[in-house]
Amino acid sequence: MIRVRTRAATAALLATLLLAGGFAGAHEALTARPAAADTIFTFEGGGFGHAVGMSQWGAKGRADAGQSAATIIGAYYPGTQLTEVAQSGVRVHLADASSTTIAFTGATTITSNGGALASIIAGETVEIKAVGAAFQLQVIAPTVKAAVAIAANDTVVVPLNGAPARLSATGNRYNNGRLIVRLPATGSLQIINDSLTMQQYLYGLAEVSSSWPIEALKSQALAARTFAFRRVQSPRTANYDILSTTSDQVYVGYEKQAGASGDRWVAAVDGTDQQIITYDGAPIEALYSSSNGGYSEDSEYAFVTKLPYLRANPDPFDNSAGNTTFRWTRSYSGTELGEYMKAYRSVDIGIATSYEVGGWISRVGRVDRATIKLIGTKGTQTVTGAQFRNMINQEGAPWNRQLPSTLLFLRPIGSFDGVGITPGFVNVSGWALYQGSAAPAFAHVYVNDRFAGSATATEPRPDVAASVPGAAGGAGYTVSVPVDRAVNTICVYAVAPTGSTGSALLGCRTVTVDTQPFGSFDAAIATPGGVRVSGWAMDPNNAGSRDVHVYINGAIAGSIRAGNAREDVAAVFPSYGPAHGFDATFAVDQTINNVCTYAINVGPGDHQLLGCRRVVNSVQPFGSIDVAVGTPDGVVISGWAIDADTSDPIDVHVYVDGAGIALTANGSRPDLAAVFPGYGGAHGYAATVAASPGAHTVCAYAINVRGGANQQIGCRSVVVPADPFGAVDVVRAGGGGIRVSGWAIDPNTTDPIDVHVYVGNAGMPLLADRERVDLAAVYPGSGTQHGFDVVVPGRAGQTVCVYAINAGPGATKVIACRVATA
Repeated sequence: MIRVRTRAATAALLATLLLAGGFAGAHEALTARPAAADTIFTFEGGGFGHAVGMSQWGAKGRADAGQSAATIIGAYYPGTQLTEVAQSGVRVHLADASSTTIAFTGATTITSNGGALASIIAGETVEIKAVGAAFQLQVIAPTVKAAVAIAANDTVVVPLNGAPARLSATGNRYNNGRLIVRLPATGSLQIINDSLTMQQYLYGLAEVSSSWPIEALKSQALAARTFAFRRVQSPRTANYDILSTTSDQVYVGYEKQAGASGDRWVAAVDGTDQQIITYDGAPIEALYSSSNGGYSEDSEYAFVTKLPYLRANPDPFDNSAGNTTFRWTRSYSGTELGEYMKAYRSVDIGIATSYEVGGWISRVGRVDRATIKLIGTKGTQTVTGAQFRNMINQEGAPWNRQLPSTLLFLRPIGSFDGVGITPGFVNVSGWALYQGSAAPAFAHVYVNDRFAGSATATEPRPDVAASVPGAAGGAGYTVSVPVDRAVNTICVYAVAPTGSTGSALLGCRTVTVDTQPFGSFDAAIATPGGVRVSGWAMDPNNAGSRDVHVYINGAIAGSIRAGNAREDVAAVFPSYGPAHGFDATFAVDQTINNVCTYAINVGPGDHQLLGCRRVVNSVQPFGSIDVAVGTPDGVVISGWAIDADTSDPIDVHVYVDGAGIALTANGSRPDLAAVFPGYGGAHGYAATVAASPGAHTVCAYAINVRGGANQQIGCRSVVVPADPFGAVDVVRAGGGGIRVSGWAIDPNTTDPIDVHVYVGNAGMPLLADRERVDLAAVYPGSGTQHGFDVVVPGRAGQTVCVYAINAGPGATKVIACRVATA
């Protein structure tokens, strides 16, 4: 993100940035205010390089903090593993040049297409140069020897044999593998260092200082080996695998080993021999850069492909001792920017006077894919953020004039997170900061285009500190502003700290504040002689308890103070507290009643209808037959009955085929109390009515107390059993035969009866006399001695049939036939 500063003290740093929610500047256009002629544009940013994957300075910071190489790799490439893999040789492109010299410290023989060109002794220097469509080799020191012509399609091979040789095309010495020289184009040599083992290649990498902590060096060796491993798998050309520059990895050959603390770097390479970084078993794209400015970047933003192990993450360790690119500032005049654009695009915009930034700024502030429109005195030109950096960093630009990265700070930034409503006020919250500065920013709130309040953004926001490079933990704000309209436009601006300039609109929201009382008419329940009403009500203009008026059949029945505790309401409207519930009972003298409740207004607004309910206060008794079943003892019947005119128990008459008995429905039924809370729970009835075996009709009547008539509450058809009956619970084959268990009852006696068990045609008689307490609960008049449990000869797959043997009137009955299972 980009900041503009002019020399004039009154010039604004930033124009208003329009953004509704989220980071200011994420996808909106920033317009720098027009500057005076040839004023200074200042860019502030952080980091050096693309910031995808490992930060080299961050790795050092982590090693300084005691982290191991494995931990460092896991932090920068999450979800990956270290894996030992056999390594192939590496071919490194060193240079393209019209000529080069090679100064030898050891003897060697230079060949071309297998034939010797020159035998070299230690101390000699050779020159190889392109000559038209061919090239030549000549010993030039200490004694000049005759030049040797080499055909254009020949390849010159220079074995190094471990003795350092200095190559003038790069200025570096090389001692491993071979130097290969070709003439791929007229007048241009291609120089390659091949026949290198992976270890020898890594010995020559000059990516970080050899004096760094050993765990940082090991991390670098692991990332570099993995990067080279993938390059060998997919070489750049048929002649070489990898470049020796920052386009791939910086390779300087023997200079690294021979340099200060070179033995430490060699030890780090040897300590990670054969190890590469893998994800799901495959080598990763082990990207890394010098410094990420405190936050790594997503791979798809800086490059193209989204990779699961190359995600944007905070990296506080990047600000390690010695990292001078963690934060940086670069300033350019309008004339310079105009000249840069002319050289880069051949477009003359004159003197740059302002610029606009728009498009896709990454979530951590990098502008690679954003657009930067330079506006000059002669025209305009738009480039991407990456192109803008390339424009400034054109070949020959000194380091202190280059943009080290595309992480540019737009200040201030922030977010308008949310709005809450309290009586008479709107509460605004979010975060704001002046990025890269320890001074807090301000949040200014406008209501309906009028300034309404402000706050210093210093409240704890660890989420912001974790996601925004350079952000402090205290960047939050909360502002309460008064409102006096039903519909309000709330706008929040992030404002730079005292002593700085600039502001950014974080967003505007339309907030509707209800000035009318509101609530809920939760229930209207018929009670003996009345109606019970309940709910809640509140007035947004006052947090106190309010009145509710109740109307029944068009006439006011009374006023209730809505002051009962309702914690559920307080949870939704915490600023109003819980004292807003109402619950009261009103007398009625009609069967059908229309009940309405009104919340009574206080201050601006009107009384509000909470709702109307139709309540039927029945004058007839009502109830239910819950159970009616024939048993050996007769008909078992149970249920409940209530008269709407009283909460007392009432009588119930039960008739079996016209012959009746009288009961009092006074048994405990807590379930009824929950459904009919005004009547209590003492309304259950239960009885056993004697009846002969056979079919019967059973009816129950609720006996009216006053005003109304007796009501039939149900009729059922039941059968009182005469034949024996029972159940087979288990038929299971085992090692000793087939286990058969169950029970049998004859309604004509309480004594145990016989049971016959057949497996195929083979039968076994037994007496069903085992204790079965569960049967007594269902058939209370039959006793408990009716169970059986026996093992009979047989095996799995055979059919087992069980018969209950009749003991009186009736007939023997098969209880069940089942196939035995294991």
